[in-house]
Amino acid sequence: MKKVRKMVSRSGAPDPYAYFTKVICSIGNGKYDLWKVWQAFVMLNAIALSNLHDQANAPERTRTYNEIARNFTCEEVALMHHLLDVVAIELGKNPDQDFLGEIFMNLGLNNHWTGQYFTPYNICKLISMISCQNSVSMIEQQGMFYLNDPACGACATLIAGVNNIAYALNEAHPELQWIDHVVVIGQDIDPIAGLMGYIQLSILGCCGLIKIGDTLSDPIREDETDLSKYWLMPWYRLCYLEQPCQTTVSARADELEDDMPFNC
Repeated sequence: MKKVRKMVSRSGAPDPYAYFTKVICSIGNGKYDLWKVWQAFVMLNAIALSNLHDQANAPERTRTYNEIARNFTCEEVALMHHLLDVVAIELGKNPDQDFLGEIFMNLGLNNHWTGQYFTPYNICKLISMISCQNSVSMIEQQGMFYLNDPACGACATLIAGVNNIAYALNEAHPELQWIDHVVVIGQDIDPIAGLMGYIQLSILGCCGLIKIGDTLSDPIREDETDLSKYWLMPWYRLCYLEQPCQTTVSARADELEDDMPFNC
């Protein structure tokens, strides 16, 4: 595991990465494997976000939530939801970052898989700048730009793409909001990686979805019948119903505790 960062930055402000690391490592006081805690943090918060709007998948996902939550105390579950507040606050301050991906690597959790490695965010920025260079012209011509990554991992490239498009669109058309003109679609075979991206993209207010599955053998299809593999971002339905977004997921972060299906 890499050396833990100091709790206070050079400017004297609390370091959110160090704080997040301290809290997640404190859950269970060493009673649980850190990978198990990380899995629970991702799954519980992804389900809480999904259950805000996806009623079709809510019953089965609530059962999964309860199965996971039974392995922890109510206080530990509450801490995991508190950490979502931390993610929301930090992405609100600086949306142009892969907050969870950096913590994941700093905790050494990439060692859980042989060869698993998340692309550094600055590389993702460069990749997205190249792939999204025609985004403004497409929005001007078609009104929409589709950002798709069929092997999205934790979605750092999609996050970088959203930020690059937002900047370019604001420069060309400051009267337009990127959130009304960008659809984000990703797929990955690993549920924890894909749902890390789902959480951050949802907090950023993106309209889109993440599918968990093998892109080669089970790609996203229009005639899909098994919707359990699809994780719709909270603003997906609003986008396709052409209803305006009145708030963001980060603004509702403090409401998640009331939405938890697990009854302590």
